[in-house]
Amino acid sequence: MGAGEGEIDCVEAVQRADFEMGALMRRLFTVMLFALMPGLAQATVAFMSEVPNVRGQSCNTCHVSGGGSPRNSFGQDFWDLGGDWAELWQVDSDGDGFSNGFELGDPNGEWEKGQPAPGPYVSHPGDADDFPEGEPVPDAGPPVVDAGSESLDAGVVVDGGFADLEPDEPVGCSCEAVDNSTWMLFAGILVIGIVLSRRKGPRDRDR
Repeated sequence: MGAGEGEIDCVEAVQRADFEMGALMRRLFTVMLFALMPGLAQATVAFMSEVPNVRGQSCNTCHVSGGGSPRNSFGQDFWDLGGDWAELWQVDSDGDGFSNGFELGDPNGEWEKGQPAPGPYVSHPGDADDFPEGEPVPDAGPPVVDAGSESLDAGVVVDGGFADLEPDEPVGCSCEAVDNSTWMLFAGILVIGIVLSRRKGPRDRDR
C-alpha cells in the first residue's frame, strides 16, 4: 500500500467516524425531543385546571399570544398571587370594572379546583377591551390591594411567586410551567437537530 493510499484510507476513516458521531447525535436529539413533548403537553393540561373557564382562551387566558409569550395583566396577577383563585377572583386584573371572578363565570368566588365550571365564560379577564355588557358589579369580598403587593386586606401575606408551594403541586395558569428557559432549551435542541440533519456522510462529500 502506497503512502497516498494510506492517507486516503485515514481521511475516509476520520470522515466515517465523524458521520457515525453525527448519526448518534441525531438519535439523541430525537430521543430528547420525544422526551420533552409529553412534559410540555402535561404542563398545559395541569395548569389550565387551576382557574375556571380557561379552556375558551386556553394559553391566552394568561399570555399575550400563547404559552411562552409575555403574560397579560391577568397572568401577571395570577403569578404574583401564587395561583390562588381564592384571592385572584376578587381582583380586576384588566381594569375594566369587573372582577376576574365575574369575567370567568364565578362572581362570588365559590369555585374550587376539580369542580365543573360554575357558569358560562363571560369575558377575558386580561383584556380591558373584552368585558361583560352592563354596569360593573361590586365585589362580593373585601377590597383587595394591588395583586403584586406584599399583603392583602384579609391579612394574607403573599411572596410574589410560588415559593411556598410544594414542588409537585400543579399551580399556575395555562402553560405557565413552560417558562422561557424551557422554550429556549427546546429551540436549541431543534437547531442542533437541523444542523446535524444536514451533515453529509463520506460518500456524499466525494460527490
